[in-house]
Amino acid sequence: MRAFRVGDTVVVGLNFGPRSDWFKNITKAGSSRMLLGKEYLELGAPRIVPAEIGTQGIPSRPFRFALRYLARTKECVVLPIMMSRPVR
Repeated sequence: MRAFRVGDTVVVGLNFGPRSDWFKNITKAGSSRMLLGKEYLELGAPRIVPAEIGTQGIPSRPFRFALRYLARTKECVVLPIMMSRPVR
């Protein structure tokens, strides 16, 4: 799984679709936590968006291309960042 911070959200390609265990777990919980780079992030409720929308803010063009055309990701999960703190 590859996650990207885009402003005040985290975007994750949903390569295995909404039936993946990871997506089911964060949806049921309503929130999640993630270590991304040098930050611990508290994330809010996930929502699914089409890949062409979800990948727009990803800063790396090669990753945008790979998600949409090589991995053929159809959907992305967008998670709002509720709180972040640096890794110590």
